[in-house]
Amino acid sequence: MLPSWTDIKGALEGSLYLSLVIYILLSLGVVYLSQLEQVVLYWLNTLGTLMSLGVIISIPIALFALLTRR
Repeated sequence: MLPSWTDIKGALEGSLYLSLVIYILLSLGVVYLSQLEQVVLYWLNTLGTLMSLGVIISIPIALFALLTRR
């Protein structure tokens, strides 16, 4: 079944709004690139640290589970 004219208009309107949001975000990203980059790199560094701690904590737990399983 073919989409109705209302469906097509809604899809076009949604695409227009999405394009506008992407354009605004890209414009802000170019203007605030250095500040945005610092924030993103900080959070990526924090995430990497937390993942490293998780691995360090999980290895002894996994070894203990392997040694004590029945």
